[in-house]
Amino acid sequence: MPAIIDATRQKMQKLTTRILMAERLSPDIMLLFLACPATIRANYQSGQYINIHYNDRPRSFSLANAPGQNEHLELHIRRVPDNDFTDYIFEKSSRGDVLEMSGPFGEFSIRQPCEHPLLFVAGGTGFAPIKSFIEYLLAAGNPQAMHLYWEVRTRQDLYLETLAHAWQRHHDIHYTPVLSQPGKADHWTGKQGLVHEVVGAQLNDLSPYEVYISGPPQMIASAHRHFLDLGLTAEHFHTESY
Repeated sequence: MPAIIDATRQKMQKLTTRILMAERLSPDIMLLFLACPATIRANYQSGQYINIHYNDRPRSFSLANAPGQNEHLELHIRRVPDNDFTDYIFEKSSRGDVLEMSGPFGEFSIRQPCEHPLLFVAGGTGFAPIKSFIEYLLAAGNPQAMHLYWEVRTRQDLYLETLAHAWQRHHDIHYTPVLSQPGKADHWTGKQGLVHEVVGAQLNDLSPYEVYISGPPQMIASAHRHFLDLGLTAEHFHTESY
């Protein structure tokens, strides 16, 4: 029991990190690399999140890279209007800036062993933990087929689509992007609408699958209801909220 208490205290303690790189992937998405504190380098799991403490407030972000691959933490940060932290990241931050963080937190993780075909569903920057899962499974030599559906509003919101297409070319991963609000400038001929409906149209029996989903709460709730109607077992639906 003391070891569990100590681990909990360690997660709650604020740790110092620094910005290694910031790259704008779209008008409102920033890719952020942070130095990974040595105390958590080997102690986080794919799917977990950290808190960044800024102006005395914690801001939660999923980790987008699998553990053990490198010595940084990868975050996908969407700019939020009138938000002091995202304003700082997009307008004022510089390489080397020091930040405070805590974590990792969360129980959103890959269930082992992987005995079922895997269905990953992401909405917006909910792609971040899904990316960490897929990278973890590829590194581990996972033999199961994987389906990836990613819903965003417009084409420019598919901020790492080149990576998703590379997964599809080189691995047994079936990738389907879905635009909910494509504009004329998108020249979009792919899937449109709500991602749970697209999944249901393509995979009309979900009873064999293990589902991992991350994104806006409304998307997750709609997918949960629809997927159970399509035969998914409740305990095979995994998500994270914070």
